[in-house]
Amino acid sequence: MRVLDALEEKGWSQSDLARELGVTRQQVSKLVKGQSDFKLSTVSHLEKVLNIQLQVILLDNEEVMTEELIQERLNEEIIDYHRKWAYTQQYLKLKIKVPILKW
Repeated sequence: MRVLDALEEKGWSQSDLARELGVTRQQVSKLVKGQSDFKLSTVSHLEKVLNIQLQVILLDNEEVMTEELIQERLNEEIIDYHRKWAYTQQYLKLKIKVPILKW
């Protein structure tokens, strides 16, 4: 899907990509349909030609961040911020209502 998105962004056809990669259009068609396994050299060449990143090496505790996951986490942070803000407002209202006792 990332390859197809990159083609659309560049306004290229699969034939244009095939020409840039030096392969047949049929080979590109098989790649984008998932009917052919990507070799590391093919992935690297695709990344260079399309100026995209397809390979990611992760540590054990890392995960690939998709746009959907980023948006989900951002929404969670916004909700958490608003919750904390509401608690702070409640605290300030209570603090103002309760007189401070002096000894």
